[in-house]
Amino acid sequence: MPGVAGQQIEAAAQSVFSNAFISVMIVCALVCGVGSLIAYALVRTKDLHESATIDVE
Repeated sequence: MPGVAGQQIEAAAQSVFSNAFISVMIVCALVCGVGSLIAYALVRTKDLHESATIDVE
C-alpha cells in the first residue's frame, strides 16, 4: 500500500515481528536454563567416566 497508511502498516508489522521474536527468544532461554539445571541435578558422580573424577595436580 502506498502512502502514509502503507508506512504505518509496515512499521506496525515490523514492531509486532520484533516483539514476538524477542518473546520467543526469552522463552527459549528459559527452557534451556531449566533444562541445564535438570541435567545437572540428574547426573550423578558415579555415572561419570573415571577420568572425570580424578584430581589433576
